[in-house]
Amino acid sequence: MHTDICFKNLSLNIHRPSVTIFQQTQVENSENLIAWTVIQQCQYRWNHPFCIEWGYSYQLADPHGNYSAAMPLPPRHLPETENQGLRISCHTEQVFFTKTVASKYTEVVLLKNGRMIARQPLAFNTPVAFLLSETFYLCADLRVREGAVIHTHNINASLTPFRVTGQKKLNIVMCGGQPGTESTPLSFQFS
Repeated sequence: MHTDICFKNLSLNIHRPSVTIFQQTQVENSENLIAWTVIQQCQYRWNHPFCIEWGYSYQLADPHGNYSAAMPLPPRHLPETENQGLRISCHTEQVFFTKTVASKYTEVVLLKNGRMIARQPLAFNTPVAFLLSETFYLCADLRVREGAVIHTHNINASLTPFRVTGQKKLNIVMCGGQPGTESTPLSFQFS
């Protein structure tokens, strides 16, 4: 299942700010947010269609930059599964990965639509957790590239949450940001 999204820029901001979409995936802190997708150079009245899958997948990585094939997360109703020396436990909105055998993999990467949304180091017999939130965040003008870490001190006032699960289609319109005395801050409207 997925949600079709159409992003439209109706902002009169002459700088054409980029728009970053990300999820908060860390259980204990909000550091190391990763830019899931970045819409750049979207000019006035331009549309940018894309889709967000509802499911998650994961990959394992070694210290040399090699990645395993992407594998879908097991269904959340299964309390625990094991796959090639990796125990995966799902608890409501969290998933735990525990390395149970010695292997070359030192990191686990969480994916949405095949793109990285989070990563954490993976050590033998030490569980790492990710939050499987259904909330995404939009933020304008972060000056970050896709797949890069967003530091929380760079997030500005345009931060806007939205949910996709259960929706087949979502329109997002960016407004505001025009120059002059009548200027308003950048904002997002959903329909």
